[in-house]
Amino acid sequence: MEDSKGQPLAMGSGFVVKDGVIATNLHVIEGASQGYAKQADRKERLSIKGTVGIDAARDVVLLSVEDVKADALPMGDSKQVAVGDEIYAVGNPRGLEGTFSAGIISSIRRIGDDSLLQITAPISPGSSGGPVVNSKGEVIGVAAATFSGGQNLNFAIPSEYLSALASATTPTVPLGKAAAGTKQKVKSLFDDLGGRSTGGVKVEQLLWDLPGNAFNGEFSLSLRNELREPVRNVSCLLVFYGRDGQPVETGTIQYKGTIAAGLAKRVRGNVDGSVKKLTGNGDSPQTKLEFRILYFDLVTGDDTQDGRGNELITPIPGETPDPTAEPQQSDRPGVVRPQDAEEALRKIEKELAEAVAKIAPAGNGPDLIESKIDGEFSGWDGETIFKLSNGQIWQQVTYGYTYRYAYSPKVFIIKTNGAYKMKVDGVSSTIFVKQIK
Repeated sequence: MEDSKGQPLAMGSGFVVKDGVIATNLHVIEGASQGYAKQADRKERLSIKGTVGIDAARDVVLLSVEDVKADALPMGDSKQVAVGDEIYAVGNPRGLEGTFSAGIISSIRRIGDDSLLQITAPISPGSSGGPVVNSKGEVIGVAAATFSGGQNLNFAIPSEYLSALASATTPTVPLGKAAAGTKQKVKSLFDDLGGRSTGGVKVEQLLWDLPGNAFNGEFSLSLRNELREPVRNVSCLLVFYGRDGQPVETGTIQYKGTIAAGLAKRVRGNVDGSVKKLTGNGDSPQTKLEFRILYFDLVTGDDTQDGRGNELITPIPGETPDPTAEPQQSDRPGVVRPQDAEEALRKIEKELAEAVAKIAPAGNGPDLIESKIDGEFSGWDGETIFKLSNGQIWQQVTYGYTYRYAYSPKVFIIKTNGAYKMKVDGVSSTIFVKQIK
């Protein structure tokens, strides 16, 4: 999405719900005067004509988009989902086609007469607005990530609200007028759950580089990570304003490295050398300076780096894409098409679960155990022992990268094909476990 001057404001994902109509989050278009969409299998930019449906209370919008050539995704019944159900959050962050993250329904939050599905699948900011589907490939929600108290909270807006909106579309309202109309305060389901997910990274302390009397437009600034998880691939737009309050220059920062939870990183950028004089001629700009965090990746257990910034697997080669870059091919390592993901995952998981069940059977135990990790645990990489707040002790059976937690996250232990697997809230990977006395 872009402002009135064609500068990027936000990125998001979406999906087709009917002919020429795409669903996404309302916050993705807030403040936008124009915008475009790209289909995963096409290079063309498709013009967004306007909105044909807005549900401000539930952060959902329907966009009329020119020349969309794709079938509508089948809608599921969000009223039938239950805690522990497996889900997949699908999106197109940073131009990667059809990436997905797997998880479960961890909670169903009741907010007044409405509900929200809290999910464990991590949602990067650029994937907000994408579909959350069940094991049948049916849409049961719209992905939405929020930031609160240092934690990225991942939700799915139930599909029942989307279905109602799609069944009563309105005449097209131009994008600028629709976005302006959303500024009127409407009580939202997310008001008490945190701010926009991009709020988890802050930009601070921009200083001009002044080697002697020479100045060539170079500056440095701090990117501060306020989340509990490491982040990387931070993309930021800077807008410099002159003394008359009008924009005089824009700059971009794209930092590919990892920034640990709660820490900051100084990074460098460059603008035209005249900007220093136009913005006050001090050690830093004296006039208005606007920072727009457009995107960042959460570093999770399935990523190529751990929380310390160490490489776990060979990263995908190439530079971090620009927000306007063309989509990359989906046959790159680490990118899986949604239509192949379910079958492949289920086959691998079934075979692994059956093998684990032979040495650590779940027996007649409950289908779902919900608790928290209680303090420190012992062991590492395949022998870890977890003590839970409910008094139970579980041991890791299958190998997986093990985190040392600085807090006590929720855990969900789910019976799967005769064995138990454990999902830690906020971590995308799962491990098989067995209870020990």
